Amino acid sequence: MANNVRNVVTITGPREDRNRLRELVDGETSFDLNKVIPMPESLNISEGFPRDCGMAIVQFRETGHSEELSHLMAWMGMRTEAELADYLEKWDEECRSSPKPPWFERPADWDQNLVEHGRRCLLNIAQHGFPTWSHWRRKHWGTIGNTYDCSLTSNDKKRLAYEFNTAWYDPRPIFEVLKKMFPSLTIKVKVSGEVERPYSYTL
Repeated sequence: MANNVRNVVTITGPREDRNRLRELVDGETSFDLNKVIPMPESLNISEGFPRDCGMAIVQFRETGHSEELSHLMAWMGMRTEAELADYLEKWDEECRSSPKPPWFERPADWDQNLVEHGRRCLLNIAQHGFPTWSHWRRKHWGTIGNTYDCSLTSNDKKRLAYEFNTAWYDPRPIFEVLKKMFPSLTIKVKVSGEVERPYSYTL
């Protein structure tokens, strides 16, 4: 379970620009990170085993070698990368045809086999720099998910204010983008909750 990081955000400056910012961030939550820096839809696919093994099989089939398969060989008791690649593809087919795989919980997007999943991940790396969603969000949003427990706490003549949680980290890259978009505004952020120590900053 992720640490809950509490963000208290106070925005001051010309009311017209505050209203424009409020309209921009209003989406799935009252402060929607994806409205500020939209994540490419192709990145919204499963991570972990499907990603790593799928990319490894594709790399092996195309180049004759995969560092990831080499690491897995000893752990899974296989003698060659080819043997492991064949085993994983057969296992994948059995998992997808079984209504309840014995030890693997099928992700919601488990509609393609490992090879196709791996190809999608490698294409994402080529186009967006990352195979799936989490590392892309960490770089572009500063955190791994959208805001939650979010509320607009003030919208008066003097200020616009929000309070919300994020997972593990505060979304500083989002605030930096908003500052560039609305240079007339001052954005003050107080961060608390499940962090080593509370901190704050002003942009």
